Amino acid sequence: MFGLSVHAHDNESKVSINAVVADEKIPEEAAQTLIAKMKQMLLAGGMCDNGYTERFVMTAKIDITQKDIVPSTPARISEKIDITFFVGDAIANKLYESCTVSVAGIGTNENKVFISAFQKLNAKQTTVLSMLSKARADIAAYFTKHCDEILTKARTEAGTGNYQKAIFLLTSVPNVCEECYTKCQQQAVAY
Repeated sequence: MFGLSVHAHDNESKVSINAVVADEKIPEEAAQTLIAKMKQMLLAGGMCDNGYTERFVMTAKIDITQKDIVPSTPARISEKIDITFFVGDAIANKLYESCTVSVAGIGTNENKVFISAFQKLNAKQTTVLSMLSKARADIAAYFTKHCDEILTKARTEAGTGNYQKAIFLLTSVPNVCEECYTKCQQQAVAY
């Protein structure tokens, strides 16, 4: 727990959001390229991906809007792709924000097409940065509004001897909600 607390202070005023790709249409190698771009976007948006918490996620869904086969040797595939990015809370099953970015890729197979398209994503694109800013504000507002509820749930869990769950609830509050974060950290240390 102290590691989480120290790490939170290292990332002052940042929300830890994990970049995840679960779209089965995306081949593994291309998914890794997309995850790397999403991590760049998170950093550019003032977020971090510390790997310690899996509560908040940024994920992507792709839609192929146009597909052409270019007659050449070897044949090349050209695709226009809409990538919809989502930021949500995996524990509360809550979607905070989303945005769609269009890119195009070309390659000799689907994997290379996706990699080509994902490499063209701009980590500092206004649409994405705006979405991340709104998501951060939404996350802070959610936890500010539900702080007392989280503290009550943690007290109930601790009262039944389930200190591990109580501490988990308390340490899941991000540090962008300063007052609630401080209350929860103090209570977690007590438990």
